[in-house]
Amino acid sequence: MWLLLLIACDSPGISPEAPRVASVPPCPAGMIDLGPGSAPMGSAETSHGPAEIPLLDIQVERFCIDPFPFPGQAGDHYPVDGLAFRQLPAWDRLLQAYGRRLCTPEELLWASAAGPANLPYATGSQRSMLCEPQDDWERMAPLGSWPACVSPWGLYDFNVMSSWATASGPIDLAREESHPKPYAVVGGTSREDTYYAPTNYGIHSHGLEDFPYYDDQLRVCADPGVHADPAAWQIFRQAAANQGSFGAALAWHRAYGPGASVHDAWAAPPMADPEPWW
Repeated sequence: MWLLLLIACDSPGISPEAPRVASVPPCPAGMIDLGPGSAPMGSAETSHGPAEIPLLDIQVERFCIDPFPFPGQAGDHYPVDGLAFRQLPAWDRLLQAYGRRLCTPEELLWASAAGPANLPYATGSQRSMLCEPQDDWERMAPLGSWPACVSPWGLYDFNVMSSWATASGPIDLAREESHPKPYAVVGGTSREDTYYAPTNYGIHSHGLEDFPYYDDQLRVCADPGVHADPAAWQIFRQAAANQGSFGAALAWHRAYGPGASVHDAWAAPPMADPEPWW
């Protein structure tokens, strides 16, 4: 009897199952997982303007991107000040503290133009008034207010505001205009009068002495597998939305940092821009 039990316990067919390890999602919660890939992308027009990305062979590695512009969630408002060139090094460091970073121009083009589809507008091949149809720069609607303003890959509100990025790679080398580096502004806006093209192919920059243009905003990227404390990012994102401007959000981060509490996000007084341009 005991011999039978010992034989049964030693049988491979009924041995204990190996412990299962839950897989970790490659992207932080809420971000969209895109790439890798390569494709000819940019303006195919032979007379493309000097502030347009010409048709280039674009290659991206796998990356993560927010579906909405910063602060990054439906119902948030755009920061009222725009992001100034002089603030970008500090924002680089700020985002890294939360496991995120500025996107590259290649990543923004890949995301907005749906990769190999190379769409000039995020919602298709033609300009659409689905995004901010009133074109009211004084009272822009909260993020996600226009449900049809979404790309085939689920990214919202492209072609409403352009976005700052790190200037690197073939797109930067192909620019026909000389711009300050290492940052560039990528993408079109809902403004009809933008000199750098209202399409996904627009690219321009500003220098240290330029004041922050309202339509130069931010969409956040991250590297797959980089998982900083998700609660810390949500607290900062909420604080930034409450503060209402890039300058005030930077001041909040310097005062409270990644160790802040939810109370710090909601109860913090309005913060002053630590480096006002005026």
